[in-house]
Amino acid sequence: MKTIITAIVCACALLAVAAAASTKTSYTLSGACAKPDVQSIPAGDKAGHAFAIGRGSCTVKDQIDGVMGSGGTFAESDDVTAARIKARGIYVETFAGGDKVLYEYRLTFTMSNGVMQSGKGKFKAVGGTGKMTGIDAKGTCAYTPATGGEVNFTCTGEYALGGAASTH
Repeated sequence: MKTIITAIVCACALLAVAAAASTKTSYTLSGACAKPDVQSIPAGDKAGHAFAIGRGSCTVKDQIDGVMGSGGTFAESDDVTAARIKARGIYVETFAGGDKVLYEYRLTFTMSNGVMQSGKGKFKAVGGTGKMTGIDAKGTCAYTPATGGEVNFTCTGEYALGGAASTH
């Protein structure tokens, strides 16, 4: 009988720990990314199709577990046509105290007459350092162009600290 009770208590404790670990907190991050440094080459298959790589920096307003984000950097590859830009990249956000979250993202911008219009995309955390080690986060973003090549963004998602995300 003691063995059965012990097994039930252990199972209940494991379920409680698993439920607590899977609880995610909603969050919003917003900011602006400066015009990136870009290298572009024509794809060669049709006029206006190119591949590009870019990198740049962003300001950000968000917080994870009470720690404020202080900005970040990104590096991405782009597939560009007259009608759209498809990008995928890595965004590394630094938080107060120096901890970092590494996000992988994919986004698509519409283009009109060679001018970037609105965009949307998805992100997920793929690693973190310090307090952010093991973060599990994902969400969606909306992008709008601003003056001078800057891009504004607003993202919403959920996160949990101590998850099973891998670090890069």
